[in-house]
Amino acid sequence: MRVFRLVIKHRIDEVPDELKKEVINVMRKFLDKENLVVDTHNLFLDIIEQLSNSTEDLKTRLYK
Repeated sequence: MRVFRLVIKHRIDEVPDELKKEVINVMRKFLDKENLVVDTHNLFLDIIEQLSNSTEDLKTRLYK
């Protein structure tokens, strides 16, 4: 999952809109299952936020 996170982080602008929701879901499920240190947990949350903010549709659903 570390590699997945790094790839998404470095290519976040290349993630197609239709896949952003799926990537967010995968990351959230991982966060729910794993007991991560705070720093690593926050790295995932940061990417989730960036993905959701890059698409207006996801942003409105995320914060409602």
